[in-house]
Amino acid sequence: MSHVVTAEAIITIAVVVGASALAYAFTAGASSLTTTYLESQRAESVRVRTSIKIVFAANSSDTTVEVWVKNVGLTRLGDALVGQGDLFFGPSGNFTRIPYYEDGMEPPYWTYVIAEDLDGDGVWDPCETIRITIVLPQPLESGEYFVKYVTYNGVSDYTWFSI
Repeated sequence: MSHVVTAEAIITIAVVVGASALAYAFTAGASSLTTTYLESQRAESVRVRTSIKIVFAANSSDTTVEVWVKNVGLTRLGDALVGQGDLFFGPSGNFTRIPYYEDGMEPPYWTYVIAEDLDGDGVWDPCETIRITIVLPQPLESGEYFVKYVTYNGVSDYTWFSI
């Protein structure tokens, strides 16, 4: 009779350990899923609050184009984030990504300044406009040109202009 009690005790302990392992695995999985969901929700919240509008684009010389972009969203974009954006430029049917300027870089490249830094903090805040300057290796020809700026988190605007 004692061997029956011992066997039942071992089975009971095995069931409890198995149930505990299953509960731990479920809890860890749920925790990981919750963390992933919260990060995704945070990123989407930032993206939804980010909005830009290209208000003007024109050539300022034979090899330079200026693009004025207004921050019409709620997100502040620091220097590193603005530089992580993508700029596409070129004539109709032949545009390309222009890299952000790094020291010693040859054209083409782009730089920017905050046209009017309302609070003087050096951050592209809501309601402020940046002036992007695209420097090209050769003179522009007459025609239609496309320019598109994409923020670091995928929000974009584009425009066409003629020379």
